[in-house]
Amino acid sequence: MNRDARYSYPTGYPSGRPFGRQSGFTLIEMLVAIALLAVVAVLSYRGLDAMVRSRATLTAHMSSERAMSQLFAQMSVDVRNAASDDELGQPPVRVGGGMLQIVRHLRLAGGAPRLQVVRYRAVDRRVIREISPTISTIGQLRTALNGPAGDNWYSLALADQVEGFSSQAWVPEHGFTSDMGIARDELNADAKAPTILPDGNGPLPRSVTGVAVEVRLHGAPAPIRRVLLVGE
Repeated sequence: MNRDARYSYPTGYPSGRPFGRQSGFTLIEMLVAIALLAVVAVLSYRGLDAMVRSRATLTAHMSSERAMSQLFAQMSVDVRNAASDDELGQPPVRVGGGMLQIVRHLRLAGGAPRLQVVRYRAVDRRVIREISPTISTIGQLRTALNGPAGDNWYSLALADQVEGFSSQAWVPEHGFTSDMGIARDELNADAKAPTILPDGNGPLPRSVTGVAVEVRLHGAPAPIRRVLLVGE
C-alpha cells in the first residue's frame, strides 16, 4: 500500500506534508543568555557608579580648593593691612589657641582710617571670620581684643570640612612661635632701643613680621600651610 495513502495530512501544507520541526532556544540557552546579560549589567553599573563617585570626589575637591584660596586671600588682605605696634602698644597679631586675631586698618571712603578687629577660628568644623564694628576709642579696642564677639560683630564661614586650624607668628631672631609673650618681649626691647631715624620719630619695628596658618581638611593627607607677611 502506498505510504501516502495510509496517512492523511492536514490540508494547507504544500504537497500535503507538514513543515519540518521549528527551531528555537532551549531552556539552557535562555538561562545562559540571561546570566550573561546579568553580568554585563553588573559591570556596567559598577563602571557608572565609579564614574559618579569620581565626579563627586573631584567636585568636592575643587570646591575645597576654591574655599581655601578665598580664605587665604582674605587673610592676606587682613594681615597686610595690620596696624603698627606703636599705634596699639602691642603686636597687632595674636596667634595660638586655634585662633588668629588681627587689628587692621579699615579705610573708609571720604573718612579717616579706623581700626577693626578680625578673628579667624574653627567652629563646628568650619573656619569663620568674625569682624568687629569700626573702633574709634581705646576702650572699644580693649573690649574687642579681650572680649568675645558681640551681637554687633559680623560672622562669615569661609571653609567647611575643617578638622584643624592653627597659627604661628614669626618673631625676628626667634622664628615661628605660638607664644605671644616672645613677641611682647621683642616689642619692649625695640621700644627701649635707640630710634632709627635721627629726628627720633621713627616707627617701632614690627615685633611680628609674618604669620603661618595651617588648615587641615577632612580626608586630606596633609594640612594646608600658608605664610603671610604682616603689613606688607
